[in-house]
Amino acid sequence: MTDARATVDAYLQALIASGTERGIQIAAYVDGRLVLDTWAGVADDETGRMVDGDTLFTIYSATKGIVATAIHMLVERGRLRYDAPIAEYWPEFAANGKGAITLRHALSHQAGIPRLPPGTTRFDQTNWDKMVATIAGLTPEWPAGTRTEYHGLTIGHTVGEVLRRVDGRTVHDFIHQEIGRTLGIADLNVGVPPEKEARVALLRDAVQPPGPNGPLPSTAGAMNLSETRRAMLPSSGGIANARSLARMYAMLDGGGILDGVRLLRPETIASATVPHTAPEDGRREEVNFALGYRCGGTYFSYPSLLRAMSTRPTVFGHSGAGGIMAFADPERRFAMAMTHNLLRHPEPEIEFPTVGIVRVVRTAVGVAD
Repeated sequence: MTDARATVDAYLQALIASGTERGIQIAAYVDGRLVLDTWAGVADDETGRMVDGDTLFTIYSATKGIVATAIHMLVERGRLRYDAPIAEYWPEFAANGKGAITLRHALSHQAGIPRLPPGTTRFDQTNWDKMVATIAGLTPEWPAGTRTEYHGLTIGHTVGEVLRRVDGRTVHDFIHQEIGRTLGIADLNVGVPPEKEARVALLRDAVQPPGPNGPLPSTAGAMNLSETRRAMLPSSGGIANARSLARMYAMLDGGGILDGVRLLRPETIASATVPHTAPEDGRREEVNFALGYRCGGTYFSYPSLLRAMSTRPTVFGHSGAGGIMAFADPERRFAMAMTHNLLRHPEPEIEFPTVGIVRVVRTAVGVAD
């Protein structure tokens, strides 16, 4: 065992002993080399199954970074253009005044369609055709490009349907074949195959005091069900392990190449990771969205979790509900991913455990922020 792993393992065991974490994986790359691949805790408290390196975790919105990478590959190949109207690829999307919304607007959360209709359930979201029809029928809340607000549950199906229209494959198949198979990554899943489901960790919500508006809602719930795990939920339902996420981001922080295999050109990554800011920031939180990724910076919402990456805007990646994190730091040639199954809600002025974990990992592997 390396000194870095021993240091991180001791920290993780302390978090588990205190009840701060339940089951967790961490992987990190430095200069394109895997320097940390570790895990601890319980994957399923109903069966007693323990976490190992192959355990799969629901990664919530960290899925968005994977899907964005697939879109950038199609742009580089000339199949898509950032500034083309989405309706050029998906004509039905133009309904109700959406004809001018571009792929860039969608990726940077400026499209004006941040919400699904009231009453839309998680199970509705598992039906791809129903979801894309719902999104095609939305009416923009503001003119595209004038306001930024997180499109938490709409961006994935929006750009995922664009991918399907131009490529013919589903977002799951494209990611599996073009990113996973090419880079030797076994476990980037947008919809887990049945044969892998036994490896998925059971999600639990952390015990937390009620928020200002009453009891905190569950962030696990339906996500533990097979119907949800197997569905393509490109905004918030990916299932992966830390080593797979970290390997993808190691490719990105290396300018698009890893172990001699190139997926993207450096200039493609550079243009995709520039922060995009609309004239109005709808919720005083989204000032550092790039094209499908979040960049490091200072945020008003979820401050401690998003600052875990870095306050430097050159760092990019995506967090996931409950404390999941995956990112690339090209200036330091550092990539890291953390997956876990004890989910926390953001609380004002209380630091997410993720922040301390990233700090300990950076110190252990010798990469300062």
